[in-house]
Amino acid sequence: MKTVITVAELNRYLAARFKEDKILREVYVKGEISNFARHDKSRHLYFTLKDSDAAVKAQMPFYSADKLGFSPENGMSVIVTGYVEIYEKAGDYRLYCTDIVPDGIGKLSAAYEQLKNKLSHEGLFDAEKKKPLPPYPEKIGVITSEGAAALQDMIAVLRRRAPYISISLYKTAVQGATAAKNITEQIKIADESNEDLLILGRGGGSYEDLFPFSDETVVRAVAGTKTPIISAVGHETDNPLCDFAADLRAPTPSAAAELAVKDTVHILMNLENIRQNLYGICAGKISRYDDDLGKKESAIKALLPTARIARYSSEIEKREEFFRTKIAAKLSEKEYRLNLLMGKVDNLSPLKLLSRGYAITEKDGSVITSAKKLAAGDDIILIYSDGKRKARVLDD
Repeated sequence: MKTVITVAELNRYLAARFKEDKILREVYVKGEISNFARHDKSRHLYFTLKDSDAAVKAQMPFYSADKLGFSPENGMSVIVTGYVEIYEKAGDYRLYCTDIVPDGIGKLSAAYEQLKNKLSHEGLFDAEKKKPLPPYPEKIGVITSEGAAALQDMIAVLRRRAPYISISLYKTAVQGATAAKNITEQIKIADESNEDLLILGRGGGSYEDLFPFSDETVVRAVAGTKTPIISAVGHETDNPLCDFAADLRAPTPSAAAELAVKDTVHILMNLENIRQNLYGICAGKISRYDDDLGKKESAIKALLPTARIARYSSEIEKREEFFRTKIAAKLSEKEYRLNLLMGKVDNLSPLKLLSRGYAITEKDGSVITSAKKLAAGDDIILIYSDGKRKARVLDD
């Protein structure tokens, strides 16, 4: 008689056989992710891994998912490491994942691209958010590891180009498991330390060595500084995400020091140009002020009483001369007329008549103009041109 078993017994049997199969205990399966979901409470990952011919359900526990460093997405081609077991309750088999690697690129590259796209969409790398570097910083904070060759290179360049500046070191690990946290802390400390400029730097290294500088917390700390910051991580071909968030990206730490400060010779040349410009400006202003002063002095002098008196004196002299001339002319004219009149008067003068033999008869002080006014015995005076004589009228 055939043995009849339950569904649960069947699934339990198959589950045991799956666990006994060494091949199924560790498999590497390549496929495309679809139906991806992350459980809100448990944080487990659930998805379907498929190719053009088949599909298999897959899941990953949160403790493995948290170690991935990137987020799987629908359509992503991956290679999954895991084991196959029967999910007894549903009677189907599943691929339980212990690791996921993007097909064609590594985990770090996938994490890098995902974070770059995310932060770029947030506007963290926008050009308008970049702060201008101070033209002549006096205090520079350098965030890097103590004793690193990159630090010595930066200090040498800074001292050569601008020996007057103050350099502060903010020591941090630049690689390893704690590097990202340490770098973030030192960026924040340096940003609160009243520096004029910050330089975040380290020398070259592998992609993995430089990856802490692409950590999200580090990138956000760089983008959030109040102090202008230069990123100088690795070599020119390296592009950690902090480069995109910084106010300026330098290809090397030495180049960052070159960009941070102007050469002393350049400063002196600028100062000389400024001096000459100021001299020219001052000379021009002094010349203009001197001209203005001369004009105002002339205007003031023109308003002074002495100037007005001088003008009036000159005017008086002119008028005096004018009146003198007029009076002289008038007097000359009057004198001429007087002479004419005097000539006429002289011609009419009684003396003139007397000189021709005539005489004037006076009686009692009055001139006798008629013989009828005289009577016999009247005493009279006869006036001649050269004197007087008394006489008496004898008879008619």
